[in-house]
This record gives sequence, structure tokens and C-alpha cells, in this order.
Amino acid sequence: MGCSDDAPFAPATATPGKQFIFQGVRVEERRGNGLAWEATAARADGDVANADATGVKIRHFPEGAKAGRVVDITAPRGQLAFDEQKAVLEDVRIVSQSDAAVVTSSVAHYDGKAEKVALDGPLALTAPGLTATAPRGEVFLKDGRMDIEGPVVGRYDRPPKP
Repeated sequence: MGCSDDAPFAPATATPGKQFIFQGVRVEERRGNGLAWEATAARADGDVANADATGVKIRHFPEGAKAGRVVDITAPRGQLAFDEQKAVLEDVRIVSQSDAAVVTSSVAHYDGKAEKVALDGPLALTAPGLTATAPRGEVFLKDGRMDIEGPVVGRYDRPPKP
């Protein structure tokens, strides 16, 4: 049986450009003489602009008045937007290494350029002597501040003096 030049041609399936699946990913941004942030993920799949990731950890190194205040942001799942320095993280945990504050939330919107994390709760905050819950809040990484939107339910017990 012969081939006809008039037979319809089935085009190959389109393959997206720059598609990847990585096990063990690390991305970092440097400013001046040091790191601004670094992000790792156990697995990521997507392209050079966006990826779905598991085992996400973002370590943020603020500049300015709160320099040296390392903040760790971890989540089991997230969507990373590399070009925009943004991420949407699920079941997030934020830990300030310098003052032992811990914030957990259902969803977090990380913005590396603005050095801010917007939290959709419910969220829980614990710090020495303090426990609180609220529906939403924002963590300002650059100055180590957190705004919580109410209703806020919490308790503060002054820690004993050493």
C-alpha cells in the first residue's frame, strides 16, 4: 500500500516551552552583600515563571532596622511565581527566629518585593506569653510587625521576670 501526498497530516502534540519537574529545588535572591531570601521545595513542576510545589520553605532575611531577623515560612504545598517573587501557600507556618513568634494560617500570599505575607485564616499567633486567633492578618517582614484583623480572640500572660 502506498502513501498519498494528499493524506491528512496529524500535527505533533504541542509541548509547552521550558516545562520541568524537579526534585529538590533551591532559588535565591541576593541584594548587595547578602541574601534577601531563599526558597526550597521538595518537588516543583511548571516552567521558569510558575510552578506548583510541595515541601516549600522560604527563608527571608530582612534589611534595614530589623536586619538579622530571619523569618522561616513553610508549607506542605504552594504555587510559586518566580518572576513576580510571589507565592500562594497552603497550611502555612511562619516562625520568627529572633522572638520565638509563630503564626499559622490556612492560606498565605507571600510577596517578596513588598516583604509582606497576607494571611487568610483562620490564623493562630503564639509568642512568649501570648496566644491569639483571628480571621486574617498581615506579616510585614521588613520591620517585624504583624497586623491582625478581628475579631481577635486571645490571651496575654506576662512572662515571669528572670
